[in-house]
Amino acid sequence: MWTREGLDQPRRSLITMTIMVALRQPHEFGLHMNFALDHGMPLREIEEALIQMLPYVGFPAISSVMPVATKIVAERGLDKKTDYAGHRGLL
Repeated sequence: MWTREGLDQPRRSLITMTIMVALRQPHEFGLHMNFALDHGMPLREIEEALIQMLPYVGFPAISSVMPVATKIVAERGLDKKTDYAGHRGLL
């Protein structure tokens, strides 16, 4: 399914990330967050997706993946980039 036409790799990872948040699977979320970043998805889009999910899956589901997301941001040095402004405190 990952090689089908119609969606690019970052979007497929974003969809999978949303499912992993809803299922409260932080490890799998992290894998797909890394895949999305590897394929060029901006961190800001991932953050916006998390914000969009808040009213639908709830804060506990979002908070279950935040330690993983924060670790990925730090490991990749994305928090050191000049355009990184704490992303409104979410990531």
